Amino acid sequence: MSLPILSSKERSEQEIIYKICFFDIINSFQLMMIDDKLIRYDTCIPFECIIINNSVCVKPNYVIRNVISTCDLRQEININSFNNYTWGRYDVENNYNGQVGYVKDSNMNGRVTVFRSGKMISTGARSINSSIEQSNRTYDILLSHNFVRYTVFQTKIQNIVATHKVDDIPFSHLIRQQGVMYEPDQFPGAIYKTNHRTTVLIFSSGSLVITGAKEEIQLADSIKEIIQLAGK
Repeated sequence: MSLPILSSKERSEQEIIYKICFFDIINSFQLMMIDDKLIRYDTCIPFECIIINNSVCVKPNYVIRNVISTCDLRQEININSFNNYTWGRYDVENNYNGQVGYVKDSNMNGRVTVFRSGKMISTGARSINSSIEQSNRTYDILLSHNFVRYTVFQTKIQNIVATHKVDDIPFSHLIRQQGVMYEPDQFPGAIYKTNHRTTVLIFSSGSLVITGAKEEIQLADSIKEIIQLAGK
């Protein structure tokens, strides 16, 4: 299928977002163009078409709430001195028996947890790129203040948490489907493990919480699976 490109933004070497300007049915979603936005006929939810690894899928307007990533600088770090800097915090009584410090500055949405061993965990970022940038920014800070030596490291995405809203979800029908766990006495939402290695919390309001993804394409695929499971 040939896609006319109106605008594009390169998010990584493998991902380009395309906006589509014609009527079509893509990945079982009925789509149409209104006011330069691609939407579903029945829900009026804006959609984009996402191309990853040469495969096409529809990207709903999910909202990424948190991206967790890790990396390892492979050297011991003197986190005890973090309190001497505005960007650092070290609290011996309240953080893993004094084994970690925290780095955050005005350029970060979240923060980075730094272990004495050199391992780091980035949390609170709202995109994959931002999570990676937080780790890189922390390394630059530590390097500039002589906490670490020069090294090469790779940041790995461990978990993407996102939310999405499905209007008029047939909740009573959905909770009877195979694989859906629903115990209202213990938790108000249903729990479903998708075929895309994610777990989705489903609420009667139509709100979805997707966890466990390591790539954005898993979010779109998980939402599509829930919509198909609900029979929408």
